[in-house]
Amino acid sequence: MTNQPEIKLSVRNLVEFMLRSGNIDSQFISNASALEGTRAHQKVQKDNQDKGYTPEVSLKYSLEYEGFSFRIEGRADGIIAGATGIIVDEIKS
Repeated sequence: MTNQPEIKLSVRNLVEFMLRSGNIDSQFISNASALEGTRAHQKVQKDNQDKGYTPEVSLKYSLEYEGFSFRIEGRADGIIAGATGIIVDEIKS
């Protein structure tokens, strides 16, 4: 543990800050659209479960930079681990 000030960020907040355009906010989605999105996620996750697919994976990364300790956290819709590497799956519906 370091004595550096710690800054905690969500991946969402980091992306919104870095890109500063567009919108990844889903607060204006109707219940029907949200349900369709959930079903799409479940279908993609089910269709890939025999391919080394792990759904809903928490991700964390820590680094120290210029006197600060950063902790970045988020969740991937899925991770596919294969012989050639790891794929982070982010499902958009």
